[in-house]
Amino acid sequence: IPPVQASAQVLVTIFDESIQAKSLEVTKELRAQRICTEVYPELDKLGKQFKLANQKNIPWVIVIGEEEIKQNKVTLKNMKSGEQELLEITEVIEVIKSD
Repeated sequence: IPPVQASAQVLVTIFDESIQAKSLEVTKELRAQRICTEVYPELDKLGKQFKLANQKNIPWVIVIGEEEIKQNKVTLKNMKSGEQELLEITEVIEVIKSD
């Protein structure tokens, strides 16, 4: 069976209810930049959200937690290498578009 073609380039996680609005705001920004973006459909453990990204072959995951909000950044995780870094949304857009 051939690998499933990714339906999206990025999965935005929903960390907790207080951060959900920020997750949706980031999703809107990415979509405005023509980056195919999926939002995890519910509040869940990060592990499950990463697992969904792997199952769907989505190469990037954005995590937004309290630390990220304090710094007005997001954590971008490369699902292939496992590397992650704290970036501003403009930097995230550049990284994903150059992938």
